[in-house]
Amino acid sequence: MGLSEQDFWELSFKEFDLLRQRRELEEYRAWERTASLMCMVYNMHRGKRQRALKVKDLLKNPFEKKQTAHDAAAFFRNMTIKQGGSINGKQNP
Repeated sequence: MGLSEQDFWELSFKEFDLLRQRRELEEYRAWERTASLMCMVYNMHRGKRQRALKVKDLLKNPFEKKQTAHDAAAFFRNMTIKQGGSINGKQNP
């Protein structure tokens, strides 16, 4: 982050966290630019019936809401039901 040792120790936890978040945002923006270039190259050469590639297909935004264990369990439960599987030994329609 480019901090001297003295500057680092003078920071509060909140200030350090804000600096860390800013650094993560700068890093994400750099990857976002790279992903945009990849999408442009891919989309110029894709077939007429192929779906256009978007940046969000290649890169997950770290600042979006994080998925919880409950969300993941609900996703897998729904996928199991759609595939005709059973949950907890009970057959689902």
